[in-house]
Amino acid sequence: MEEAELAGVEFKSAREPSRELSDFFAKIDRELHAWVKRYTKLRGISQRQFIEERIREFMKRVEGEEDMDSLEEVEREERYEHLKNAHIKLVNEVNKLQRLLKKMKVYGKLVKFAVSLGLDTNKLSNLEELTPTMIERWSGLQEEIHLFITLLESVKKKKEIELQLASFRTN
Repeated sequence: MEEAELAGVEFKSAREPSRELSDFFAKIDRELHAWVKRYTKLRGISQRQFIEERIREFMKRVEGEEDMDSLEEVEREERYEHLKNAHIKLVNEVNKLQRLLKKMKVYGKLVKFAVSLGLDTNKLSNLEELTPTMIERWSGLQEEIHLFITLLESVKKKKEIELQLASFRTN
């Protein structure tokens, strides 16, 4: 069994429970731990995996095996992986919300309603300015309009990520 020690916390293997990780985070800055939790949640990886990746990257730099170009490439790869994971989550969220609104039999009505208010259906560029109007004027249940606005916000984020992914994949 491989063993490593970091900040006085022994890590015996990647399969051990996260108690050692909790002990490790108990000894570091709370703000840093909160950042790591947010970052790993966004990337869809464990805190242990994140720490191990950072330590491996640091070891490579210290040992001189990695120059600045490859470090930039690692950061680019991380950004690309983050975008892919975020895109998958948004696609799933959009599909789920569309199914729910269709099941509630209000999806078509909501789309027509938003278009009648002048929503830019291509880029959703005016979504923020139309949101208060949609909430005020929707005659159905508040739940319906809020689900629809959440759907539109998710679609807008998904489109933004798709532009970034296209840039990564064409360069």
